[in-house]
Amino acid sequence: MSAPIRIEGNFDRSIRILKGARQGCVTSPDFYNLYAEKILSHLEEYEGISVGGRNLNNLRYADDMTLMADSEGKRQRLLNVVVQDSGNRGLKVNIKKTFSMAIPKAKVPPKCSIFINGKDVQQVKSFSYLGSLITSDGKSEHDIKQRIGKAKTVFGNMKNVLLSHRINLTTRLRVLHCYVWSVLLYGCESWTISKVMKDRLMAVEVWFLQRMLKISRTEKKSNEEVFQEAGVHRTLLKCIRQRQLAFLGHVLRRQSLENLVVTGRIDGRRARGRQRLKYLNSLCDSLKDKVSPTQLIRASEDKGLWQRMVANVVDDCSAT
Repeated sequence: MSAPIRIEGNFDRSIRILKGARQGCVTSPDFYNLYAEKILSHLEEYEGISVGGRNLNNLRYADDMTLMADSEGKRQRLLNVVVQDSGNRGLKVNIKKTFSMAIPKAKVPPKCSIFINGKDVQQVKSFSYLGSLITSDGKSEHDIKQRIGKAKTVFGNMKNVLLSHRINLTTRLRVLHCYVWSVLLYGCESWTISKVMKDRLMAVEVWFLQRMLKISRTEKKSNEEVFQEAGVHRTLLKCIRQRQLAFLGHVLRRQSLENLVVTGRIDGRRARGRQRLKYLNSLCDSLKDKVSPTQLIRASEDKGLWQRMVANVVDDCSAT
């Protein structure tokens, strides 16, 4: 390929392009995957974190790459291999787009210094990965809050439709579920929902209806009265739980890396004090027929039984 150079509106000589591919070229993803596979194949012998007896040191999705280790030294070694092997193949790791994060049991994350060619990699407390917010405390709370904020923004952008009384309420509710809930529920399959976040999700469901029905706070209507006036029931939390269970069923039946992350044990001791709510335990509590995490995993092998369990998510999730 060749390209001309334009200086102040005038075209100068043409230059030949000897590296790279055109924007949108169908071969570009293939080239990238080929290079990434070759580079990361050199990490197999390096330690990362042990989950269920398997060593995990990297995660890849499209052009996003994550290196994982349980110590600062191990992570630096992984990064050194990637930087060196990338350089040997004519690629360069952009330090401005590379970040470091420590996810400890302690409330305050420790300082973690890793370097690329002598330059310090920025350590962050939160990072948006594949549209979800990953934080240094390892919880889902910040991601849920962000999703609620984005859903309210979309609601405000569509207020001419959602608040219009010239449009039937049933139609507006369908628009709400299609456009606003889809933003709110993005990535909800991986949430571990605490009692505080459960209350927030129930509150935002009422918040949408109050504005669509133009009910002011001075009227002091209860949440039950708001739902009765709208002619609907609470469905947001039930929808989240059903999506989580449906997703979990696929994960458990595939016997892949995601299955190992959900069911495998991580080396180390538990922290003192009250333990965090586990993902599987939170899903067990959402079922009408209470089961243990082990029973839940075994039930996933029977697809018909699993579908009945998904349908039996409690109607009023506030009762769990």
